[in-house]
Amino acid sequence: EMLNCYQVWGGSDGEPAGWLSLRLAEISQLKLTTKRFAPRPEKQRSDGAMSWLGLSEAEAQGYLIEGVEIAAVNGPRAVVISGESQAVQRVGAEVERRGGKSRRLAVSHAFHSAHMDGMLEQYAGVLQRVELRAPQLALMSNVTGKRASEQELRSVQYWLKQARGAVRFGSC
Repeated sequence: EMLNCYQVWGGSDGEPAGWLSLRLAEISQLKLTTKRFAPRPEKQRSDGAMSWLGLSEAEAQGYLIEGVEIAAVNGPRAVVISGESQAVQRVGAEVERRGGKSRRLAVSHAFHSAHMDGMLEQYAGVLQRVELRAPQLALMSNVTGKRASEQELRSVQYWLKQARGAVRFGSC
């Protein structure tokens, strides 16, 4: 049986994977990207943390302290924060102290935070070596929460923003 797909959506690092999967006919590009030019994990700081908060984005903003950023807005009352490990822990503890919900996430890096800054230049180099083409199917942008335009998907800056900034799954 064949599955017909009309739209693709991927979470966080799944968005670039979704874009690549739509380009699978160009397997040489995929191999080139993943084997030769992929950003090295050592360029990403690994001393950070992420936590889920059962708060709205506006409520979560009120808890942010230095070293902590909103990494994802997953729904009306589902936000993920990311950043310095101890600072993320302090925010989670304060949310719980005030009767809210918080859960530390098991992650290898503090994604969508300043901890990604060290890999952005190398990632831009990867993207500049690959021909960025629009997919044949619609791709939902977790940067904007809307259908990604061809112009966005062909822009190195879009993919850097997707790697570094907050993603908005709740808007997709």
